[in-house]
Amino acid sequence: MRAAHAVADVRTAEHALMALVPDGALMQRAAAGLASACARLLGRVYGSRVVVLAGTGDNGGDALFAGARLASRGALVTAVAAGPGLHAAGAAALREAGGRLTRTEQAGSGPAGSGPAGSGPAGHRRHPGHRRARRAARARRHAGGADRAGRGGRSLRRRR
Repeated sequence: MRAAHAVADVRTAEHALMALVPDGALMQRAAAGLASACARLLGRVYGSRVVVLAGTGDNGGDALFAGARLASRGALVTAVAAGPGLHAAGAAALREAGGRLTRTEQAGSGPAGSGPAGSGPAGHRRHPGHRRARRAARARRHAGGADRAGRGGRSLRRRR
C-alpha cells in the first residue's frame, strides 16, 4: 500500500524538522544521498559525464549540491537550469567544484536528472523541464537521478 501526503503536511513536517537541525543540514543530507546513489549507478565517478536538471527551489539545490559532490570526485558535471534561475548556494557549490551551468535553451536535447520535480502546487508535470526530461528518457540518451537508483544502472547507458 502506498501513502500520499498533502503538500501542506509535508511542508509543516519539514519546517518542524528544520527548526531542530543546523541551517542547510537537510539539503546536505539529501545531496549526499543522491550523490551516493548516482555514484553507485555510475560505477566509476571519475571521468563520468553527469547532467543535472535543476529547478529553482530546494529540490534543485539538493541536485546541485549532489552535482558538486560528484564534480569534486572527478565527474564532468553540467547543470541545466530548468527554470528562470537556480538555487544560489547550490549553483555556487557546483561552480566551485568545477561544474558547469547552462540553461535549457542551450542544452540541446535535454537531460533527465534530479531536482526539477518539486512538491510545489504547480506540480512537476507542468514544469517546462519535465517534458524535456521525459523525451530524453524515452530516447534513452541520458538518464539518472534518485528515481533511477537501484535499477541496475541500465538507464545510464547511452544508445548509439
